[in-house]
Amino acid sequence: MKLDGFDFKNDILLLDSNAFMTESFRNFLKNELVLAIADYRQSTGSDFCVCIPETVKEELEKIKVREGSESLHQRTDAIKGFNTMETLVTKGFAKIVKSDFTGVVNGFNDVAVLTMMMELRRHSHVSVITNDRDFATDLLNLNLLKSVKTKKKVRVFYVNAKRPALSAWRLHDKLREAERFPNEIG
Repeated sequence: MKLDGFDFKNDILLLDSNAFMTESFRNFLKNELVLAIADYRQSTGSDFCVCIPETVKEELEKIKVREGSESLHQRTDAIKGFNTMETLVTKGFAKIVKSDFTGVVNGFNDVAVLTMMMELRRHSHVSVITNDRDFATDLLNLNLLKSVKTKKKVRVFYVNAKRPALSAWRLHDKLREAERFPNEIG
C-alpha cells in the first residue's frame, strides 16, 4: 500500500492515539488513508488494513470521559477521535490489535506500544503514524538496539498539519532525537 510516496505493503502499520486527537489528522485518516487502502485492495486483492493497538482505544476512552472544564477541548477531540477509530474499524480499514503487554499507564499507552514494538520488529517491518515527537524518538531509537538482532526496521511518520500529507520523522545522528525540520535541532 502506497501513501504519499511511502510504501507500506510489507509493513505492519500502526496508529498512535494522537492520530485521532487532531482534526487535520482525523481528516487525513478518513480521506487519504482510506483512499490509499481502497486503491491498494482493488489493485492487489489484498485485505490490507491498519492496526490500532487496544491500548490506543483504552487511552481514547479514558480521555473522552475525563471530568473538568480544563479538559473539555481534549475530551471533545477524544470523542471525535474515538468515533473516527470506530468508523475505520467497522468499515474494515483498521483492526484493533490485542496485546499481552501492559495496558494504559497513567492515562498513556506509550509503554504498552513500545513493549509491543520490541516484539513486532523482530519479525516484521513496522511503521507508526504519530505526531508525538518524544514517542517518535523512542520508536526510532529501537532501530539502534544492539541486543535485539533483527534486520527489520521501525519507521515513524507524522501528518503535516498545513497540508494533509505524510512525512517521515528523522532521527538526528548525534542527539538521537526525532526532528521534523533541518533547522529544529542546531
